[in-house]
Amino acid sequence: MKLTNEQIISAANGIVRTEQNELGLELHRFTREQEGFFYKTHPLFCRESFFNGYFGRNCRTCAGVTLDFICDAKVFEIKFSQTEYAKSLKERIYLFDLYVDNKLVESYKTESEIVYKASGEKQRFTLHFPYYAFPIITSVKLEDATVFLPQKRQVDILFLGDSITHGANSVNPSNTYVMRVARNMDIGILNQGNSGFVYDEGSIEKVCEPKIVVTAYGINDFHRKNIELIDRDTTEFLQKLKETYKNTKIVSILPLWTVWNGSKEDYKLAERNCIKAVYDKYSDYTVDGYYLVPHDAKYFADEVHPNDEGFAFYGENLTKALAEILAKSQE
Repeated sequence: MKLTNEQIISAANGIVRTEQNELGLELHRFTREQEGFFYKTHPLFCRESFFNGYFGRNCRTCAGVTLDFICDAKVFEIKFSQTEYAKSLKERIYLFDLYVDNKLVESYKTESEIVYKASGEKQRFTLHFPYYAFPIITSVKLEDATVFLPQKRQVDILFLGDSITHGANSVNPSNTYVMRVARNMDIGILNQGNSGFVYDEGSIEKVCEPKIVVTAYGINDFHRKNIELIDRDTTEFLQKLKETYKNTKIVSILPLWTVWNGSKEDYKLAERNCIKAVYDKYSDYTVDGYYLVPHDAKYFADEVHPNDEGFAFYGENLTKALAEILAKSQE
């Protein structure tokens, strides 16, 4: 069975739109309007050439995107083409994770194809796409399959944030904190994390009808804004977010402990307190990210980003907080 583009789309989660062109089928997690906003030169980053087009290209990466379906194929084969942007990035970001019946069976470092020999019995296949690459699907084949049941999920939680929400620096795309929360709670998610970005109301657009919106910016704001700008931008962001998602609970996460805090406990304390005051005023719930990951450098890939072990703590602790919030909202 060779899947049509319509069948592939029916099994795609973590996206807001698709595009079909001569390269293949593209899966997108941002709208065209959002992508256009992120491609514009941002005043906070205009003096650094590295950021020319950086945030716009980030929109085209596949953080949180999965193909999820039940079938009885003997072989699952998927082929890709790549954009020039993806080809220019580090090779580790080409990692795909394949789950069969909710268990990780294989990770694939590839730019071109995945071939998995299955049992031929009815099983659930969930393929996690790389969070920092943009693979374009050219074909999906399910050898000798007689059953194809897409597992489409509605978006229960929309995640907004910077590189940590985007997935950096998890080795496996299925081990980011966002995907851990999704598995733990058995829910649908949309990850609109954009590595390196800050609180800016211009990035907000109504893209789904989630039960919760999680916002987790802040660490880049610490380093690029003074207190007055942090207060203004965070306030404007949350005001617009509440206006845009009127019937949705807003959960705001304070920045994590960093390795820098290990040598200076009050590192960026004034900035943190500023953001907390805004959260407490405009968010429905505030989660103190400072305590989500243990205060030990061994749980971090660098000074700021958790590694897979750190993301395990982040995912578990955030799951508990969000489960309580969902339970309260349903009372």
